Amino acid sequence: MRHFSASSPDVRLELVLTTSIAAGDQLHNRKLDAAFVYKLPSNLREFGSHTIRVERFVLALPRAHPLAKRKRVMLRDLREEPFVWYPRSAANFVYDPVLSACYTAGFPLKIVHEVNSPTTMLSLVAGGSGSLSSSSPQRERSPTASS
Repeated sequence: MRHFSASSPDVRLELVLTTSIAAGDQLHNRKLDAAFVYKLPSNLREFGSHTIRVERFVLALPRAHPLAKRKRVMLRDLREEPFVWYPRSAANFVYDPVLSACYTAGFPLKIVHEVNSPTTMLSLVAGGSGSLSSSSPQRERSPTASS
């Protein structure tokens, strides 16, 4: 950031936390010039894109949770678990496939909190409010969540 600001003093850089879907709308409306998104929404297909990183999802649990000690957790093991999850409007690209997988496995995902901030999600999990399926870099941000 410091290098960019020094080499481009006439450019105003504003960082905004938003969803991939909202970023697409803001790009279309020319409120943003560029955006980082987790998954390219269908409303951005005409824009150029470049994959920076592919992340896998992991399960985050409170450290004291019985499943946290396992090396492998199956989807069916989560049948009775409360989940901290994204609102569908913020992350339909992950919301729909995960809920569909749970339904196919014979149970609905028990969502107890919907939160759009990964940091808040991990804090709720660490505090014992539920479990979370999160992108792998998120787990490094919470010292009290286990995955």
